[in-house]
Amino acid sequence: MLNSRTSQIQERSIVAEDRQQVIYHSKTYTSRKRQQGRNLHYCKASTLTERFDSTELEKWENSRNKVEEIGFNSEDADKILSKSFCWSYSSFWGEDKEATVPEPEAVVETLGYLKDLGVDLPELLTNFPEVVGLSKEELKANVAILDASWGITGNSLKNVITRNPSVLGYNVDCKGDCMGQCTRCWVRF
Repeated sequence: MLNSRTSQIQERSIVAEDRQQVIYHSKTYTSRKRQQGRNLHYCKASTLTERFDSTELEKWENSRNKVEEIGFNSEDADKILSKSFCWSYSSFWGEDKEATVPEPEAVVETLGYLKDLGVDLPELLTNFPEVVGLSKEELKANVAILDASWGITGNSLKNVITRNPSVLGYNVDCKGDCMGQCTRCWVRF
């Protein structure tokens, strides 16, 4: 009886140690993320692009080049695209969007529109990489809502997008009666 009690205590302490290590690693990751600034943690692009045929790979590479032009290296550009087009997990998309290969023209349109708004693109893509997966029409619609509902335009609009970039992807307004799509809901604004 004593031996079984001792072994139970030992098992509990091992589980507790494992939990502490997980918590420790979680805290380490969080603080490392804050220190590095642009730490984007997603799937490896090398394993991702192995799934593509030649035309899909060409589209991916062209889209990556457009993101690289902003100032990202190829690895970070791949991570941004994988997050934007659902090749890696994103709580923002939930189950609404399936993994797609980016169309370079759509990426150029989206980045061009964001540049016209005057936002700092490297900072925006670091904080909210999913924005590249939004269409220009979605972005325009949300900017119009910010103008019509709250009168936010110009420099104020730029500041709002900098502080809360996910506002560009809101497409649900439950008005307090939850629809279960909280990461895309205007109630958060």
